[in-house]
Amino acid sequence: MLAIALVFLGLVYAYIHLNGGGLREPERSPVLYYLNFSTDKAAYRSNEFMNLTLLIVSQGYTGEGMAVFEGIPARGRSVLSVNHKFNLSVSLNRISVLFKTPSCNTCAGVKAGRYQINASVYFNNQLLKVIPTEVEIIQ
Repeated sequence: MLAIALVFLGLVYAYIHLNGGGLREPERSPVLYYLNFSTDKAAYRSNEFMNLTLLIVSQGYTGEGMAVFEGIPARGRSVLSVNHKFNLSVSLNRISVLFKTPSCNTCAGVKAGRYQINASVYFNNQLLKVIPTEVEIIQ
C-alpha cells in the first residue's frame, strides 16, 4: 500500500514540476494550437467599453470560423451576446470585440458582482472550444 502511495505522489510531483508548478497549458484541439481569451480590465462600470480579445493559432487549418462571446446574465438573458465571423489562418489570429456595458446597470438588471464571460470558437460549424474569463461589474 505504501509503495502505491509513493508512486502516486511521485507522479503528482512530476506532473506539477513538468507543467510549471500549476501554470495552465495552452488550450489545444485538433484544429487549434493555441487559444487565449482576455479582457482589457478586471472591473467595469456602467456605460464603459469592454475590450474582449481572443487569440488563436491554428494547427494548419484555414477557413471561416466564428467566435461567440456571451455572459453577464440579467433578467433571463445574456447582456453580452456577440457573434463575430473571422477567417482562420495558420498565423496568429487576433479577434477584438468592443462591448459597451449598459448605461444603468441596475436598470438593465445587472447587479454588482463577478461574472463569467465565455468565448466559444467554432470552425466548420463545429464547436471547438469554450474558454471562460471573469469580470467584475461595479455599480
